[in-house]
Amino acid sequence: MDLLRLPTFKTKASFFRFIDARFDGSLEAFYQTLNKLSDNLIRTDLTKARRLTRKTAGLDKYLPPPYKAHLYRIWGRHHHLSSEYVQARRLYSRAIDLFSRQKDLTNRARVQKALLDVLMYLGQYDEAQRVGRQSLDYYGRIGAEVDCAQVSTNLGNLYHRLDQNKKALRYYDRAYKVFSRTKNNYASALVQFNRANAQSNLNNLSLAKKLYSEAATGYQALGMDLAACQADYSLAYLAFLEGSYSRSLQAFGEVADRFRRLGDERCLALTELDLTEVNLHLNLYSQAIFDVEAVADRFDRLGMTYERAKAFYFAAVGYFAHGDFGRVSDLAGRAAKMFRREQNKLWEIQCSFLLARMDCREGRYDRALKTLRGIASFYKRQGDVRRYYDVRLAWLEALISSGNNRAAATLIRGLDRSLREMAGYQRFVFFRLRGDCQRRKSPQKAATWYRRAVTEVQKLQATVTPDEILRFFWIDKLAVYTRLAAIYLQTGQKRKAFEIVEAGRIDTSEQRDKAVAGQLPESIPPELAEERRRLRTYLRRAMMPISSSARAVADAIGVKTAEQKLWKIERRIRRPAACEQLPETINRRGSDKVRRQPLKNEKIIHFVCREEMLGAFVVGLNSFEYVALDLSLEDVRGLLARFYFLATRIPESEADGRVMASLLSDLSKLVWQPVAAKLGSTKRLAIVPDGILSRLPFYALENADGTRLYEKYETHFLSSSSRSSALSGGGNGRRFAQSSILVAANGDLPGGTEEGRAVARRMRASRLLTGEKANRQSLFNSLGRKNSLVHLIAHAAQSYENHLFSPIVLADGPIFPFDLLSCPIKARLVVLSGCQTGDPGLFSEGHSESLAHAFVSAGAETVIASYWPIGDEITRCFMDMFYSTLADNRGVQASLNSAMTGMRNVSDDPRHWASFYILRRQ
Repeated sequence: MDLLRLPTFKTKASFFRFIDARFDGSLEAFYQTLNKLSDNLIRTDLTKARRLTRKTAGLDKYLPPPYKAHLYRIWGRHHHLSSEYVQARRLYSRAIDLFSRQKDLTNRARVQKALLDVLMYLGQYDEAQRVGRQSLDYYGRIGAEVDCAQVSTNLGNLYHRLDQNKKALRYYDRAYKVFSRTKNNYASALVQFNRANAQSNLNNLSLAKKLYSEAATGYQALGMDLAACQADYSLAYLAFLEGSYSRSLQAFGEVADRFRRLGDERCLALTELDLTEVNLHLNLYSQAIFDVEAVADRFDRLGMTYERAKAFYFAAVGYFAHGDFGRVSDLAGRAAKMFRREQNKLWEIQCSFLLARMDCREGRYDRALKTLRGIASFYKRQGDVRRYYDVRLAWLEALISSGNNRAAATLIRGLDRSLREMAGYQRFVFFRLRGDCQRRKSPQKAATWYRRAVTEVQKLQATVTPDEILRFFWIDKLAVYTRLAAIYLQTGQKRKAFEIVEAGRIDTSEQRDKAVAGQLPESIPPELAEERRRLRTYLRRAMMPISSSARAVADAIGVKTAEQKLWKIERRIRRPAACEQLPETINRRGSDKVRRQPLKNEKIIHFVCREEMLGAFVVGLNSFEYVALDLSLEDVRGLLARFYFLATRIPESEADGRVMASLLSDLSKLVWQPVAAKLGSTKRLAIVPDGILSRLPFYALENADGTRLYEKYETHFLSSSSRSSALSGGGNGRRFAQSSILVAANGDLPGGTEEGRAVARRMRASRLLTGEKANRQSLFNSLGRKNSLVHLIAHAAQSYENHLFSPIVLADGPIFPFDLLSCPIKARLVVLSGCQTGDPGLFSEGHSESLAHAFVSAGAETVIASYWPIGDEITRCFMDMFYSTLADNRGVQASLNSAMTGMRNVSDDPRHWASFYILRRQ
């Protein structure tokens, strides 16, 4: 009989009538059938196992004590495998109590084996060891070696969880010998899996991989889907430890889908926790923090204190990267207390390690070094090679930062002898630190080590698909490029410095342009498509404007949460397409790539705005100069922060405009005029901004003669330094094949429809799309028309943490930068008439992008975008002036200049005329 269709029994008599009819009155036959079905389901499908438990609920009222105890064991086993450990312990304890009363020591010991595992997950280690020893003693007395081996396996798991890996291996090895001799394939596979876990912690990765593969093969042969999935999960984590990040992410994603389908909530939560650790290594800190804070609540509900503490620790690592040391101290402290209660010394030490790094960052070197020495000794005793070198490298960084180069040199010699034992990312850090140590004493030697660091990180990048993950990961390489360039400047090798800066920047932009994040598979699983639709619908409603006249949306926590969830869905959808691209290795010779060369009577200004360098390379057809700027990066940040505070403030005031003009004057003197002094008679400029200077409204800067930059020079901005042979021209063509004007959410933009009609009147062959017609598909169709003009009027939002979340809100929901990558753009000119569409959302070395950059990356030749929020009426007037000139075939640059001049005649407030700028592909 299929017990999943078991009827409901309201009385004891009705239950026994059922037993008489279906099992010839034998409770033993009923129990054996139930036990066999339950045993099969908890290994293959926990969702059905849960249904079986619900069907048998209440039967304990009708059963005599021996069978009641067996039923409790069956229920407990289901809750055990479903990670509901509190319920499992309660049921196992009931069963043990009943078996003890009946003096059934064999079944009592059998349940104790399982209870040992439950107590381990609940963090009750002392009781777990006591129960395990009782069970082991009993089986030893009766000579049941297989049962002894099973208890040894669980005791091995306990010591593995306590990070006593060598002790765990002694128990595992003892168990494996028995299972191999008795041909117990399931138990053998399980022990191989556990042995692999311990070997992985001891950094014996090749042996761990072999054991995991053997376990997975064994589970698959036995038809044990859940266990096979757990082995594949471990292989995914192993790929991460080996530095194969994209393959690890792909494998984790596939495993998470399988756990979700099989109903294993515990393993699904563990998979998402380990995905967080991978994201931290890839510098995806915001994504990691979001994921880990969500999964921590699930661990709390499941009673998994150890895993919840790990979640807090990973969140602390993310906040450490963001420089939020208050949150780091709080979360790491909470995690440490929880690990202490769990008797988990390793992870308690990891929390101390993070706090020591924070001490080092804040200049408390003596305290940091003392802590790091103790931690290094602990990991050495444990045989934890990977973490041991992490701590030694942090120790080296603290010595260099504190100026103790003699002690640093001694530590370097010791680490150099252990180079082969280090992971790839550790070798990269080591080479970078060696360069840092040599910078003052021997710049040439430092340059050698920086070049080796670049080579090492290139090897890591070859394992990552060229999607958004790679662009974040590139930060590590760019930081070293900057150090190397600074050395070349220090030794007077200006051209070499320029070459290395541009090599890094070109590599970054080319990887951005090659992004496969937007490539969609031919078919999308229905559940993902539905979740994606639901989130986009929510975002459409949630992204309400700040005011009825501003083209920006409110920055609400709910919106950010939905964005993160949406991006997780998008990554799951795009994962198969992305990983198909993996065999295409990255071009590792960045310095050989072709740069955009100056035209006749043109100069290209390559700004560098980083901690080690703040200046500009001025490159002409036959000239080359470097201009160092006499201010710090903090000075630039401070001035721009004050400027943008006023630019984005609502309501506006005339006093704000005067202060902004004063700030622009200061920025002009400090950033622009030293560079302008090297331009001679040049009238045509291409500017490649860098870092936070990508937010500087260059057109509004003053020349020494009092004119504005746009008045004296024909100026546009380049999205990258590289020349793209696939494109022709720069978007200055006189005629457009067609003009598409889209007005989205016009009910919330009082002046939007009026602006759209005005543009349509100015431009020939125009299509005006308003209301529901201004949707995603209409935009994609318009962008796909060759040599067309697309004018988009819509609310927009700007994400400061991740430009992939900077949306434009259309009639049927938001469109994000990653959406554009699945829509190759052939338009010649795209005008983004919304708020902050050109304001970069990610500030890191050499890596500043905005929504406008995404349009250029997807193929647009020229994009006009805005730095800060703008009002409806101001924008309508500005665009009317712009298109009146463009309609006379004056070109994009001349038209924008005319609009700026026209608006200045109305108001000299820079908020009203200096927000828009031109971004070009080449």
